[in-house]
Amino acid sequence: MQPVGKDDVAEVLRRRLFTPDSIRDRTKFSPQVVAALKGIANLDEQTNKEKNLAEQRFRQSYPFHRF
Repeated sequence: MQPVGKDDVAEVLRRRLFTPDSIRDRTKFSPQVVAALKGIANLDEQTNKEKNLAEQRFRQSYPFHRF
């Protein structure tokens, strides 16, 4: 049993570093997510091929991106 798994890290960091009100509306992060994803997709062929999947992962973990 692991207290924190790989998929839990972004949520743990959000809870520790941000107030609930500052991250409640995740739709306001869309411009940052799209900009980060575009930059990474330009450098990484795999991310470029799977943009939709990568965007979902980024949105779920923003501001702590995981690849």
